[in-house]
Amino acid sequence: DAYCPNTHKAKDACNADTLGPCYWNANNPTGAECQKRVCGDITDKCDCLAASPDCIWDSANTHCVDPDIRCPPVDIVFLLDASASMTARFGSHAVGFYGMMEEMRDFLHGAELA
Repeated sequence: DAYCPNTHKAKDACNADTLGPCYWNANNPTGAECQKRVCGDITDKCDCLAASPDCIWDSANTHCVDPDIRCPPVDIVFLLDASASMTARFGSHAVGFYGMMEEMRDFLHGAELA
């Protein structure tokens, strides 16, 4: 995106821009310049915090992240009853196991999994 580097040549004007949104990248290998803000590209804690609320500093992993992706991965374990009750009627299902599988399927269809 050429908006930020073509619009701002000074650090203060770049960091004040919310349309881009832009940030001043002093660590750019080709020289400091105004760039479109992408949280994962920001390597300095102060620059990341200056980008707030668009970005947050993940202290545990020492990098800048988008607030929507800061949740760590989680394992989900389902335990199902294997007793004789699972062969009995369960709601509209003739077998309890089928009812449990339908409930699990419905849950997984609505869950936002990575």
